[in-house]
Amino acid sequence: MKKKHRQIFFLTIAIMMLLTACHTDQNNIPSAEQGNTISTESTESTEQDIAKEETLDLYGTYDENDLLITTLEEEYNGKRVQIPQIEGLKDTAVQEKINKEMRNRIETRYQEIPTMKEVTFDTLSNFSNVISLVVYIEKDEYSFDWLYLNYNLVDGEQIQFEDLFTKDTDTLTIIREGFRETLVRDAMAADYDEAMLFKLVKTYSKAKEKKFGFSPSSISLYTKDTIAYIPIESIADEVTIYSKYKTDESLFTRDDIGRKGLFSCMDVQEDLFDKWEYGLGTDNLWYDLTLSKLFLYDETSPEKIEKCEIFKQHLAEELQKRLDEYLEIAKANPDNFYVALVKGYVYIEGEYVMIDDVETYIESDIAEVTIYSQLLKMPQKTYDTVYKNKIIDSYRTEYFVLQGGLILDVTESDVTVTDKQERMRYNYMTSEKIEDIKED
Repeated sequence: MKKKHRQIFFLTIAIMMLLTACHTDQNNIPSAEQGNTISTESTESTEQDIAKEETLDLYGTYDENDLLITTLEEEYNGKRVQIPQIEGLKDTAVQEKINKEMRNRIETRYQEIPTMKEVTFDTLSNFSNVISLVVYIEKDEYSFDWLYLNYNLVDGEQIQFEDLFTKDTDTLTIIREGFRETLVRDAMAADYDEAMLFKLVKTYSKAKEKKFGFSPSSISLYTKDTIAYIPIESIADEVTIYSKYKTDESLFTRDDIGRKGLFSCMDVQEDLFDKWEYGLGTDNLWYDLTLSKLFLYDETSPEKIEKCEIFKQHLAEELQKRLDEYLEIAKANPDNFYVALVKGYVYIEGEYVMIDDVETYIESDIAEVTIYSQLLKMPQKTYDTVYKNKIIDSYRTEYFVLQGGLILDVTESDVTVTDKQERMRYNYMTSEKIEDIKED
């Protein structure tokens, strides 16, 4: 499934390169390095403490786990099978318990499907001492069976649907609204089939094992080939999963894997960026720097892959130079606040040729690069009262990756915007610039 995600994203690169306008809003935003600021009580490993009722702070932040989720490759009847495994828990007994159970559940499920073509998985959540994974079992060319794996890392127990919420939450209403929104959306109208909704809700709520997954931004419910997505932001007062399994002492052997200080309800999709950094560069400048993923075909030679890695490092340095210029401006003007957006897009040139009567895309050694940078200048008050909120909202949007990073809508008269766009062609095998592309 990851391969299909990559293919879809590759098709969006050309669209992203057309984005040339960016914009901003809010209050007390911490830097990415400041860590989790959500207020939580001490959590010892007792059931009473673990069952905390602390709900979600929409203006807080969260930390990703310092946990690696790796892939165990297997074969079953000649078909590829990917099994998720975790690495990095101090409690190796809990780690072994989760890994063994995930493997057994996946193997049991796909062995029940005689037409199984492939098994892959995606990570939905890896934060606040919990994980949520979705496993895709391809039954045929057009259909999949889905298996959700949800665990707390404190004791390795499975997370149940009800564990996401406070004890007095009306989960039936949440389920109903989730499926109702799905039916309305699918019908593209306010009218929907009430009988179908009743059946979906009844089937799901009465299920012995509810199929669900969760990310930092949403909860997904799955039944009878129907998936409902519930934005966590809309039910923040009832959600406890951000804090329920938090502990004073880290559960992990390392402290340098997960991102820290992410905004609540903000998803991280780093595998779709080659570089993504953000935060307070100075006391009066917020920055967002992204280099969109440079995708290569599976048939790309090892030499080209190695050269591309060197080229991406070169591009990252070019983006940093643009950001450094903005940082110097902010330092020289402490009475203003600035928002700096720096985005890099890469497109590998190539052409389709006929090889043995098969149309095949052949990549060239040439890459077209677009660097778009923007600096917003505003009074500190405008940033505090308007743009902090805009920044948080933009990070939470489901289109964050498609828009190539942070985009802010500038509508305030006391905000000035400076834009710059550069297009260049490089030989990515040598990282040498060939030419600057002049706009028509």
